[in-house]
Amino acid sequence: MIASDVVYLKVDDTNRAKFIETGSVPLKPFKSNATVFSFYNIPAAILEDSEAFIRWA
Repeated sequence: MIASDVVYLKVDDTNRAKFIETGSVPLKPFKSNATVFSFYNIPAAILEDSEAFIRWA
């Protein structure tokens, strides 16, 4: 998913910790404080490294 030029991947209990450990943040699709904890942004370092991105996806 792409929102405001940020790429997000769907996460679940099996991989959420990996995203949090790297500083990823959950999707906030609206200006309100509503947060979607099933999507986290992909860290820039992962997006820039195709091998790492494949492992994350």
